[in-house]
Amino acid sequence: MLLGSTANKPVCSGVYSYMRFGFFFLWFLALSGLLGCGSRANVARHNLAHRYDAESNFHLEHKLLDGGNFIRIYLNLSFGAGSYDNLEQVAQQWRFRYVVTSTYESQNILVQDTLSVPRMVRQPNGSFSLIFNIKKPAEPNALMVLFASSSSGQQFVYDIPLPTAQLETDARYLLFHKGNNSTPITTGAAQVGDTILLKSLTRDGRMLFMRHYPAPFQAALPPMSTVSAGSGIFAGIRPAYTYQIKQTNLVTFQQEGYYHFSEDTLSDVGIGILVRPNLFPSLTRAPELVEPLIYITTRAERSKLAIGNQKEALDKFWLDISNNPDYGRRIIKSYYENVEGANRLFSDFREGWKTDRGMIYIIFGRPTEVLRDKSVEVWQYEERQGQPEIRFLFDRKQGFLGQPMLEARRLPDYDRYWYA
Repeated sequence: MLLGSTANKPVCSGVYSYMRFGFFFLWFLALSGLLGCGSRANVARHNLAHRYDAESNFHLEHKLLDGGNFIRIYLNLSFGAGSYDNLEQVAQQWRFRYVVTSTYESQNILVQDTLSVPRMVRQPNGSFSLIFNIKKPAEPNALMVLFASSSSGQQFVYDIPLPTAQLETDARYLLFHKGNNSTPITTGAAQVGDTILLKSLTRDGRMLFMRHYPAPFQAALPPMSTVSAGSGIFAGIRPAYTYQIKQTNLVTFQQEGYYHFSEDTLSDVGIGILVRPNLFPSLTRAPELVEPLIYITTRAERSKLAIGNQKEALDKFWLDISNNPDYGRRIIKSYYENVEGANRLFSDFREGWKTDRGMIYIIFGRPTEVLRDKSVEVWQYEERQGQPEIRFLFDRKQGFLGQPMLEARRLPDYDRYWYA
């Protein structure tokens, strides 16, 4: 539950200064006591499971861009198709605020402010974007963006780790679609044929190296695997080609794969993007439908699916599992909805279904509770339908070319949950 009770808490005099602004601030007084002398701005204690609800009508995506002594925050909010036609409707229903704390576990609020709805821009796809700047912190900080619905009472908390002034940051560049200079690509994926532009606030006009990696990355190993799933899985992956381009040049993606842009071929500091067919994150081609079955099939079963008429082989596979056409259709719908959700939520330099979190999401569904700090993310599943409660831990690691990833801690004991 995201709301914390405010009963029996001392009311400090500073609270009353907010009251004159009206009902707006009452939502945030209730939000885990984030305001006032009893502040509990502890990101690590908030349940963030709503972030992984692929069916939710509320989604937030973000990107950061280094501005030297400040950080520019790009937010993109989606409320579901047809939810709001204009900013006035959003302003009537939602209140937005951000809070900066010294660490994920800190009780101390360093900066807090409201986010102005009139400054939002409605995008052609119906989402809303917002840009604001904050001072770059000297030490590692955590940014919480808070949303509250004045009609339904829903509250959402999103955390955004902030780069520091001392540490070199990968936020030097962002990728934008051609013709859209205000909203960066926040999903981490583009489509074949897209034309993009790299933007920077501090390094305009630099020469960059663009590397293309067409070879697909391996799918995640099962959680009970005793084989190390570390950075060794990227050994031997080489670019098909490397081009030198100017940062202000437009780039059109002609092939699938992973593209990485950096100032130096000897440095991993840069930005990357996954380029997939034009319907991604959905899966439509038979090979795309076969590949994610790696988590529930044997090698022999997958070999049968890879030959002959794959469509017929897939239909037979699911029918054999269900022994009932109606039940089979429900199983297919559920499984591939989870695959698409994993692609939408967890894609990095790989398709989302290949990541550790994507794998767990496909098999176990959305977690009941998600907790995180700067180094680890914890997924908790409640007991349900005879399945005992289970917990998965994901450690923050540097993945391919230094890009961030979350790696699952693997234990042999997970086998009984997996096969069940």
